Amino acid sequence: MVPITRIITFQNSIQHLLMRYYTTLTLLITCMVIGLTGCRRDGIPTGGEGNTTEESKQTDLRILEVYYAGSEYSRVVEGQRYDSEYTDDAFIKIYNPTKEVKYLDGMLIATGSLDPAANIEVTATDSSSSGTVDYYLNNFLVGSMLLFPGSGTEHPVQPGTAVIIAKRAIDHKATFAKQLAEYGEDIGTYDLSKLIDLHQAKYSWTEGSGETWVHEVFNAGGIESPEEAANAWDPEEMNDFSISGKTALALIRPTVEISKIREAFLQECKLPASDREKAIYYRDVYFKSTHHSSRKVGLLLPNDQVIDAVVICPMKEKKMQILNLSLDKGFHGVQQSSGDKRSTYAGKSIVRKWDGKGFVDEDNSTGDFEVKPVNPTTTIMRD
Repeated sequence: MVPITRIITFQNSIQHLLMRYYTTLTLLITCMVIGLTGCRRDGIPTGGEGNTTEESKQTDLRILEVYYAGSEYSRVVEGQRYDSEYTDDAFIKIYNPTKEVKYLDGMLIATGSLDPAANIEVTATDSSSSGTVDYYLNNFLVGSMLLFPGSGTEHPVQPGTAVIIAKRAIDHKATFAKQLAEYGEDIGTYDLSKLIDLHQAKYSWTEGSGETWVHEVFNAGGIESPEEAANAWDPEEMNDFSISGKTALALIRPTVEISKIREAFLQECKLPASDREKAIYYRDVYFKSTHHSSRKVGLLLPNDQVIDAVVICPMKEKKMQILNLSLDKGFHGVQQSSGDKRSTYAGKSIVRKWDGKGFVDEDNSTGDFEVKPVNPTTTIMRD
């Protein structure tokens, strides 16, 4: 008979060998995974630049930075300094947090029709007894919008990268200095150091600048009646697309071609008033404040086609929820109040936060974004 002590020793040896085997196997598997996926110096596995495990949970493009308040420049005349605003350098930065190539073809960038800082009630008609309505929460109420060109795969955004859509894709400092010289101005009296360089931006919404022109296709600014609604689609009648400090900004992937949306809108605006309230795209927007009632024309697009949105508003002035909470529960802005000195916010953007694992996206712009100095490049900042 084998002594019991020898059996126990033998079992312990087997267990020790098995533990060494599984440890070695685990290390081999880990090395293989690291070899396949790569690893950043901070220890976060990557599948492409900036494409962390946390980020890969997101399924579509995201708004990464909005630069809307502009820069400033100054001039000294007879010993007196004069500061001026400069807003031609506005831009939107869009980021791909997924592991797949995403395409901008046919997508829309839209501004909202309502002011989040306004204390108003949206009503069904111009009658004060009709009560409030919430159709603008069940849809995105468009004030103006841009359309990306392309047939489907012409404008890719690679995983972990960003693109800039600029108002004017130029070197603003150099261009402005050249214009001043052409007007005979003494360049030495100007300080243009705060103007930014956007000449490498791939997209722009002002014709003639940038590699690709993103067309303005709708702008209902100043249009108050269905009889004038067709002007919202008329390029000659449109105002230049702009991002105000009190609006909503959305990235939209429509499921219907823009030409068909336009056609339906133009048919719906001709319907009798009672039928227009049931229209799919067209909307008479009635609203009242303490002192008066107003009316404007709007375009409705379904919330489920909005892939990202942010409400822009001074941090101390929001009064109205203008988007469905599923799109944005909060808001953000570079100003605390509308009366802030320009020097406190010029040259600053609202930028999506990086939490060490990915860009924050809780559909709440109050916590998702922060105010930072403008980054006029596509280099992804993680700090």
